Amino acid sequence: MNSVSQECQELKFSYDACFNKWFREHFLRGNSDASVCSEIFADYQKCVKVGTG
Repeated sequence: MNSVSQECQELKFSYDACFNKWFREHFLRGNSDASVCSEIFADYQKCVKVGTG
């Protein structure tokens, strides 16, 4: 799925890849600590807020 802001597209793809890897390799094995992707998510969230605001 594409980002709501074209300028944030690469950050969205990076976050999606991180999340999917975390989900497969950690969450499904019982580790629910999602902090591994939190920095990428924060960067993406900042970009979206600027791009849509």
